[in-house]
Amino acid sequence: MILEIPLNGTAVNTDSLLPPLVNGMFVKATIEGQPQAHWVIPEQALRGDKVYLMEDGVLNVVPVSVLFRKEGLVAIDGPLRAGQTLVLNDILPAVPGMALRAVTMDGIAVNIADEAKGDAS
Repeated sequence: MILEIPLNGTAVNTDSLLPPLVNGMFVKATIEGQPQAHWVIPEQALRGDKVYLMEDGVLNVVPVSVLFRKEGLVAIDGPLRAGQTLVLNDILPAVPGMALRAVTMDGIAVNIADEAKGDAS
């Protein structure tokens, strides 16, 4: 973990026996907290503060909160469930309730029910 502490030129406590922090200095720290359950999705699936889901063949736009980003992935919190189908493509215009169908990169239709069971090839 990297934490940046901006030094804005304010006076440093010189009464301390410890040296002041200077640029490039490293420190050892312990950070305490509670684990937080979250979903990790590809960054390309995030649409501002929303994600697109395909449910029963139609588009559902779901608001989410971004917790953090790292290496092309985004950790989010929101009303999502395991097994939902996340839409990765950008849909313009995206109208909630519009009909959708899943296809491969080659344009071949994908049966989402078979995919969820592991039956798709």
